[in-house]
Amino acid sequence: MKSTPSTSSASTMPSPTRRTLLAASAWSVPVVALASAAPAYASSGCLTTSYQLNWGEQGAWTYGLTGPATPGNGVGQIVAMPVSAPVAGQVFDPLSITFTNTFHGSMQRSGNLTTEGNMIVTPGAVGGTGARGLEMWQQMGSTASRTASTVHNDRQTITFDFGRPVTNLSFTITDIDAHQPATSTNGQYRDAVYVSQAPTSFSLGSRVTGQGTQASPWTPNVTTSSSTGLDNGTDNRGNVRLTYAGPIQALSVTFYNTETRRLSSNGSQAIYFTNFDFSANSCV
Repeated sequence: MKSTPSTSSASTMPSPTRRTLLAASAWSVPVVALASAAPAYASSGCLTTSYQLNWGEQGAWTYGLTGPATPGNGVGQIVAMPVSAPVAGQVFDPLSITFTNTFHGSMQRSGNLTTEGNMIVTPGAVGGTGARGLEMWQQMGSTASRTASTVHNDRQTITFDFGRPVTNLSFTITDIDAHQPATSTNGQYRDAVYVSQAPTSFSLGSRVTGQGTQASPWTPNVTTSSSTGLDNGTDNRGNVRLTYAGPIQALSVTFYNTETRRLSSNGSQAIYFTNFDFSANSCV
């Protein structure tokens, strides 16, 4: 849950590096961790490799706005580097994962660009996982009431592009919940989330319902008028765990607020993405 919006200015982002043939003595600190490798394409120097994108890696995440601070469209990037000794002659093209966020209608970013905010790695754990995550924190540009038929007009979409096909992708979206301030008859938010491609499988926390489609988004299964938002660090009841057998190269997640009443705190709301586990060829 989120309730206190703030603003900040833009930052910049570096470009990915060139293709590199790695030797054990030439390794540097990674930003995406190589967990293991299997010799699928050893004759060509390319291997099918298991990766973990770990948001807790120091220096892993770079992000910059691509326009004005409001609404706050931007692009973030992680450049993949392995962490354990490669097979002799193994080739690695840096696996550059790009995250592009786009706002629509009256939705806009919340938080800041340095410590906590939209498209920023959280300082603490999320969703009861014990690990840090990437935050989507947003708010409406006004407190005006809306209708059920128009709430989807105001939304944020984030697209993950791995730069090459990946398989066995899995990650969790956390903190899908609802909140109404105890001293107000206004609403604040009812989270709604859907994905551009149906996962091979997904599992829901006990406070989430839906199919993850635009017609049936993942939403909290509680009544807003009687609900208090979940603790975004320790509570796993608002989690959705997604698995994609693949291959898949890009995926979009859309996040919006289905609350129709006049909004408290401009409907400030947040969800989070945990570490990404996946497999990919080590070179293009």
